[in-house]
Amino acid sequence: MPTAPSATLPISLEGLWDAYLTYGDLNSKSSLVENYLPLVKRAVARVRPFLPDFVQEDDLVGYGFVGLLEAIDRFEPSKGAPFEAYAVKRIQGSILDGLRAMSWLPRNLHRQAKQVELTIDDLRVRLGRQPTEDEVADGLGISVADYHNLLHDVGPVTLMPFDEITEHGGVDNGAHPGRRLEREELLRSVAAAVSELPEREKLVVTLYFERDLTLKEIAQVLDVSEGRACQLKTQALLRLRAALQTEGFTSATESLE
Repeated sequence: MPTAPSATLPISLEGLWDAYLTYGDLNSKSSLVENYLPLVKRAVARVRPFLPDFVQEDDLVGYGFVGLLEAIDRFEPSKGAPFEAYAVKRIQGSILDGLRAMSWLPRNLHRQAKQVELTIDDLRVRLGRQPTEDEVADGLGISVADYHNLLHDVGPVTLMPFDEITEHGGVDNGAHPGRRLEREELLRSVAAAVSELPEREKLVVTLYFERDLTLKEIAQVLDVSEGRACQLKTQALLRLRAALQTEGFTSATESLE
């Protein structure tokens, strides 16, 4: 196997990729990992606010690091997609896989999240629109303050299932035609459900999933606390899960335990 040419001057990012892809140069791979490590740290920052304290940040970084290594090993520049976009999907997917393997979510959180979903869906049907927070709290028989606390508690339940739809929801051209059509229908339903969200929640979903902002950054845009941004994102996801299950996409939105 040919060896990578030696160089005394700093190598550009393009040069590192060329040395690794052409010669399998491990020093170049190490430099690529170091260059793209901020992608891992950012992915961790996006999910950390939803997780309890006993889920260690170092574990999340470790899961994301595995995803980054896989992305570097499997990246094919000939397909035209920029590496950063490809790597973010791999990193986020690896973190979600790690969280799933931990099986750390108490079952009562799933029940509480389902209760909120059903209440939102019932009110949406009866009112002909998305209910307000006051209306959801009243439907649950609790105060608005307690409802906000509930949103904080069930936030982790909404993290994995819907993130998997959005992060891995792109249509694979190599997939079975029937599967592609099913995925396309799901994504159309997601888009329709997002369009019906209250404006602030729609903005949160757009900033989080399309712009890849962290909750801290979203909080700054909305001029609210990070905790409030977390509540809005959780509430938006519960509304979307309820809407998608009404459309018959139960397998896509069911909680992963």
